[in-house]
Amino acid sequence: MHDFTGDSGWKTGVIGTDDKERENDVAPVDLKPLRLERPAPKWAEDEETSYAEYLKPCEAGEYTFSVYVRSDGDALAWAELAWKDDNGQWQRVTSERVRRVGAPLRLTCTMNLPRAATVRCRVLAAEGRGACWFDRAQLERGALANRNSLLQNANFSMLAVGELPEGWTSSEGSVELPDKEKAVIAPASESEYTPKDLGANCLRLLGAPGKKNGVYQELDIQGGKGDSYVVGGWARTWAAPDRENRAFRLRVSFQKRNGVWADGGTADWNEEWVDWQYACGAAVAPAAYRKVRVFIEYDENLNEAQIGAVSFTKEYYGQNFAYDEKNNVTAVSTLLGQKDKAEYDKFDNMESYMQPGREENDKYTFFYGDNDAQKKKHLPLRSETPLGVIAETKYDAFGNAAENTVRAKSDGRFMRTYTAYTADGNYAVSATDARGQTSYTSVDPIKGLTQSATDVMGQTVNYLYDEATNRMTSVETTVGTGEEAKVYRNEYTYDKDRLKTISHNTTGDTPDVTYTFETDALGNQTKVKVGDGETGQTLSENHYSGSGDKLLEAVTYGNEGAVRYTYDSFKRVAGIRYDDAEDPRFTYEYGANGAVSRVKDAELGREARMAYDLAERPVEAELYENEVLNGVLNKVLKYRLSQEYNRFEQPSVLHERIEEPDDTRSEFTISAEYDTESKPTALTYESARMIETGEPDETSKRKLTYAYDGLGRVSQRGFYVDVQNERPMFQSEYTYVTGGYGANSTTSLVQAVE
Repeated sequence: MHDFTGDSGWKTGVIGTDDKERENDVAPVDLKPLRLERPAPKWAEDEETSYAEYLKPCEAGEYTFSVYVRSDGDALAWAELAWKDDNGQWQRVTSERVRRVGAPLRLTCTMNLPRAATVRCRVLAAEGRGACWFDRAQLERGALANRNSLLQNANFSMLAVGELPEGWTSSEGSVELPDKEKAVIAPASESEYTPKDLGANCLRLLGAPGKKNGVYQELDIQGGKGDSYVVGGWARTWAAPDRENRAFRLRVSFQKRNGVWADGGTADWNEEWVDWQYACGAAVAPAAYRKVRVFIEYDENLNEAQIGAVSFTKEYYGQNFAYDEKNNVTAVSTLLGQKDKAEYDKFDNMESYMQPGREENDKYTFFYGDNDAQKKKHLPLRSETPLGVIAETKYDAFGNAAENTVRAKSDGRFMRTYTAYTADGNYAVSATDARGQTSYTSVDPIKGLTQSATDVMGQTVNYLYDEATNRMTSVETTVGTGEEAKVYRNEYTYDKDRLKTISHNTTGDTPDVTYTFETDALGNQTKVKVGDGETGQTLSENHYSGSGDKLLEAVTYGNEGAVRYTYDSFKRVAGIRYDDAEDPRFTYEYGANGAVSRVKDAELGREARMAYDLAERPVEAELYENEVLNGVLNKVLKYRLSQEYNRFEQPSVLHERIEEPDDTRSEFTISAEYDTESKPTALTYESARMIETGEPDETSKRKLTYAYDGLGRVSQRGFYVDVQNERPMFQSEYTYVTGGYGANSTTSLVQAVE
């Protein structure tokens, strides 16, 4: 339902100030996305609300409507989902209302449909001036807005019996078939293996020996070489064995800029299985393209194929790698298509690296020596960041880093550390920090076991091991000197290869405190006790399922409390209940991406929903509470937190919206800026509080700025009450602890903030 065209079922209109609606007699034509103007030209007044709506018959159940929106000017936009009750009244749920300038924002609204009814999906624009652009509208079963499918009318199982649905076209060769053999929507054959989310119908393709039969949908999508997509779908067939030119598959084709079509990938169903099956596959653009076609093919086959539903989505979590002739990785594309860049010398040492999306001058450089002998060791002697922080490393005869110096290119300040090793170079035995203070480690040179560790204050911890198994048996340290000295020791015992007990206070006069751990035959922990062996008190006990997966079903505690877990068919936590409760306190639902998308709190009547972008990054969290509206229990949005990222994949905007009990709201936004080394340089804090409906919001805007010295340390922080003012209200200066290596030596330890 995501195409806003005149023949796709969408109608436009306005809602007057008296709440009366009138439909526009001019339908949207070839608008992808849909544009609602404020005020609508010629046929709407300033105070009226513009809308577009789509009606869809639906069975009883939970439904979610989602749509992406962005605005020009200050027009207000929102989405609405509604159904008509027995009294002829529309019962509505709405998304939040936004003035969205910049990247599109996804709006969602969810409702429970108590019976079969016609559902109305609406997008609306009101107030202000400008235009709201809506795109990728999607209505789906359940409470979660999943990844947007680029295909329309692709769930054939829910479509009415009849001809090929709008958006689909018969493939070349299929158009010559007799009408009775062409693809149509028809009832699907009964099967006990029908997926639960498929309806009663299907797209039927009849086999035609020696002939092609298939359909395709053409999408006006443009992109570049390497763009990744995933195509998949449910189908069943009574096909002939595979052979050349015979096909039962999904195929994706890209139209290159010169008009030539080129295949990008397929998803093949198994012709030997005669019941429902799912197939999916990757499709990668072989070149820059201006259109995409998704084919369903049943070529030169027998009997018939029944297609339940197919999907086609843009994929962002894949990565593309580029190599040089020596198989060195020279470029990697990121989640959002940004590419990094690396250059190597003839010895395969990386000489420079540029982060994804950065300019040519914003590169990291590496130096391996002046001659071939040094470069063959592959040991970086010096590196420099884009902002001029230089790191130098000296090595011992074994190639261990023995001296590290970080130097400011702009002045003479530096931070230096040392590391010493055993005579054979296998183990580090001392580390000297930037202050010149040294810590020591004693290591068994044969077994590689740490025997003792002494910190810069002279405090030593000793370790003892079982001679046969090398397992640690005790850890001991002495605190204080003379008569005030106290020895602290932990002791460990084992049952075969598993930890059995931990005892502490083992050197004092008071009784030892011993924790005992019990496990089952597979090593899963079953009990934790405190006290001596069998007489000890049980602190917790784990109970597992009797199946081979050994899922944790419950944890019972010594105070008679309990936490119990249930799981879904994918062995993910689906519910948590406490003590002897029959019903779960928390229930969990997951999106098509496998991530948690909804958490219900039955006791507080709350519901948290999470959303992710196409790169699977968390971008939204919402909190709903139960409220009765017009006699119907609904989830009402109370809190919303959204996260945006910049083109370097750094968090750039964090927006918080709170719905107050008096029907007002508060909004808070934090915007972040970064330097070329991804260090934050500014944080802007904006707030807006609605005091009274119809009155201007109380707003404020403050800013924190950060400056860095030549070593990458924070040197200055400024606080601006008025972001337009060039002078901060407060300014803090950072000073750092002096280093232990003479003039210009420093550390990363903050000494004072003034």
